[in-house]
Amino acid sequence: MKDSDIIASIGAIVSFFALIISLKSFFVAKKSLNIAAIQHDQRSLGINLYYIDAYKWKKDRETYISFALRFTNLSTLNDTISKIELHIEFRDKNNATGKVKIEPNTLVTPINLKNHTDIIKQPLNLSEKSAKSGWITFKLPELITNELTIDLYRVIAESIDKKTISIETHIINEV
Repeated sequence: MKDSDIIASIGAIVSFFALIISLKSFFVAKKSLNIAAIQHDQRSLGINLYYIDAYKWKKDRETYISFALRFTNLSTLNDTISKIELHIEFRDKNNATGKVKIEPNTLVTPINLKNHTDIIKQPLNLSEKSAKSGWITFKLPELITNELTIDLYRVIAESIDKKTISIETHIINEV
């Protein structure tokens, strides 16, 4: 064997080991990219809204609806619910439909319900991978309580990045 054949064989062996090291580096980098992509996706999973219960009740000739809700932050970053509204769809005696938006009333607490959980106030700050539950109360306008049939109650919550979540119910317990 000539010296040039020996040098070429050594070069081929070194190239083969370089190929193996390059492939191993490629697969490690691909694994790191997949982990980074999963972490990025988990940062913005959003908030989940869960309906627990709801009651319609009266206090001082006013009618209120209180919803027991649980907000769960699925993300690995903090998130905030900046606005919560109650949207009501109703029908009048002539079957004409309409909608109304109602802001929460934080000055009134649900009768006999405050002792069991907290009152939800806006803004609602949620730390990463956490949940908060509590009551949120809305005062119904007299027009709705006396003259209209309510078809749907929808609680809509909006996060600070303008993502909305909602729950709907047709039936409310009365106390």
